Amino acid sequence: MYLKACLAVCVCVVVFAAPSLAATASQASPHPNAASETEVMACRVLEAHASTSPAALVVIFHQQEKKDQPRLSALVKANSGSDAAIQVSSGAWIKTTVFRLRTCFGRGMLILPLGEAELKDGATFRIRFSKPVPK
Repeated sequence: MYLKACLAVCVCVVVFAAPSLAATASQASPHPNAASETEVMACRVLEAHASTSPAALVVIFHQQEKKDQPRLSALVKANSGSDAAIQVSSGAWIKTTVFRLRTCFGRGMLILPLGEAELKDGATFRIRFSKPVPK
């Protein structure tokens, strides 16, 4: 009897949840981890500093295109202290942490494990933020 009741509840959940799950899936990106283009920005390295102890790469960056400065500023502010991901050239996305530099308008700072990415002064990359700009 208990097993039949559990089975009935499971069937009801599936029947009622399936339409909403299908609608959500149809709205999702074809790549489950891909962010919308509004959350991805092309950026340029201003300074890159590597340290062996602790093993880290610190990157100071800003937008690649001047017109993107307000959007990047808002994204960095909304995501300061959060996880992000960067892509150098057409390589894999690399997990990083992004911070807003309060003393440098529109600038951000990345902290990466040493050896994860080859970034030098003037290099370009794309950054994918974990949170969109608040509206």
